[in-house]
Order: sequence, then C-alpha cells, then structure tokens
Amino acid sequence: MRGLKLGAWLLAGLTLLLLSRPELSLAQAATGAAQYYAAGNQLYAARNYAQAAQYYSAATKVDPNYSPAYQGLGNCFYALGRRSDALAFYQRALALNPSNAQLSQFVQNLQAQLGAAGQPAMIATPPPCSRESP
Repeated sequence: MRGLKLGAWLLAGLTLLLLSRPELSLAQAATGAAQYYAAGNQLYAARNYAQAAQYYSAATKVDPNYSPAYQGLGNCFYALGRRSDALAFYQRALALNPSNAQLSQFVQNLQAQLGAAGQPAMIATPPPCSRESP
C-alpha cells in the first residue's frame, strides 16, 4: 500500500515538473513518457490494471504520439473486460504505428468479436507491448 502511495506522489511530482517547464525538449518529454510507460508495465505485470492505466494515460499526456502507451491502455481495458474501450485505444496505437502487423490483426479480430455479440471469443490475450513494436 505504501508503495502505491509513493508511486502516486512520484506521478504527481513528475506531472507538475513537466507542466511547469514548457521549455522541455521533445526528447525530455519522450523520456518522461517512457518512464510513465515503464511504471505502467510494472503495474500491469502485477495485474493492477486500473493503476497501470493511470500511468499509461500520463504517458500519453506527456507525449500524445507515444503509441506503446495507447496499446498499454488497450491492454488494461481489455483485461478489465471493457473491450469497446480497449478497441478505441488499440486503434489509436495502430494509427500512430500502422506497420504493427500483430496489433493490426488483433484489432481486426476484436472488431469482429465486438460486432458478433453472443458468439464465442475469437481472441484470448492482447498482443504484447514494447517500444520496438507497440
């Protein structure tokens, strides 16, 4: 519990730092996004999907073009059973990184699954998230 409070304070502090420093370069913003993303990955691995989503969301605020964070958000909402919300984030990640064939196939399958209510699920797990192939 204490670790979660500390994480929340770190998140708030980094957000305030980034918001109070408009002179930050794009590289610095990308580093901040990557740090939020990494923290989100740790929380996701611990199955703390709601808090992981907060960190992924913070990464998208720091860098709106950081596609791995959108995919992380999709993974969180997928794990929470919110498939429509997950699809929206996966589509955003795919729009930013259209060459991700694995995510493209996953999005197509999820769209088919959501369009065919009442039929068995066609997919079991979301695609893995990484900086190289979000």
